[in-house]
Amino acid sequence: MASDSLHGMITCGTGGLYTVLLDGGKTLKCKARGVFRIKNITPLAGDTVSVRRGERDEKGYFIEKIDERKTVFARPPMANVDTVFVTVAADEPAPNLFYTDKLLCSVSDAGATPVVIITKTDVSPEKAKELKKIYSAGYTVFLTSSSSPETAAPILEYIKTNTHICAFAGASGVGKSTLINTLFPSLTLKTGEISEKSQRGKHTTRTVTLFDNALGGFIADTPGFTMLDLDDFDIKRSDRLFFMFPEFEKYFGKCKYRGCTHIKEEGCEIISAVERKEIAPSRHESYATLFLKEKQKH
Repeated sequence: MASDSLHGMITCGTGGLYTVLLDGGKTLKCKARGVFRIKNITPLAGDTVSVRRGERDEKGYFIEKIDERKTVFARPPMANVDTVFVTVAADEPAPNLFYTDKLLCSVSDAGATPVVIITKTDVSPEKAKELKKIYSAGYTVFLTSSSSPETAAPILEYIKTNTHICAFAGASGVGKSTLINTLFPSLTLKTGEISEKSQRGKHTTRTVTLFDNALGGFIADTPGFTMLDLDDFDIKRSDRLFFMFPEFEKYFGKCKYRGCTHIKEEGCEIISAVERKEIAPSRHESYATLFLKEKQKH
């Protein structure tokens, strides 16, 4: 690599122009070399890249190399996110457990770590308790309430210790923007307003942008990263679906029959664990639904 090459990370891209935060702290506006278009590669927010000043009649800086990606999401388009906080409200709107589970699987499928945040615990403490019981069997779970800002402190500590680039996901109206504003007040992201008729909310931003979180890492503002976007979601690694339900793992290999699908077979340890209340019925139902949908495709 030439000595005049610079290294940094894409924090935003729109209209073929990318904002690159250089290792030294300076930002540059860059275009991508035509070779990426030929190879059908689109630079993404979160990509670590090498950039170089244009030669001869070329003006400005160009992205010439994209480092290997650790994780990648197609929708919203972003790379190298290591933690996604899957946010679900205890109520208002009522949680859709299947779509929450599908979203958790999509995060695992992309190679990132899913963490569950239950918001609006003050609205329905009992439902919040039920959700925590369901998801703490396989995930790190945080409970928060906008009326008690101190409940956000453990999340901040987790971000500081465990993440470099994180994102927040969940259905519109669950309080993602409110929570992000509580965690990072300097970002002043627009808080979405819930539609009184549809309870689905309104998107307030259009492009993925990474912001310095002042904790040594970055937070992705991810418009459209909602459970509603997963209606057409395909799991790329369907053969690994079992392991996308982490509370299933300790029962791996313990079923009576080799090749057990864990749907309805006799002697299935997963089904037995559900009966013993070690695994939530909703989690097994989500697994079975996703498994059968994937099987129908192949």
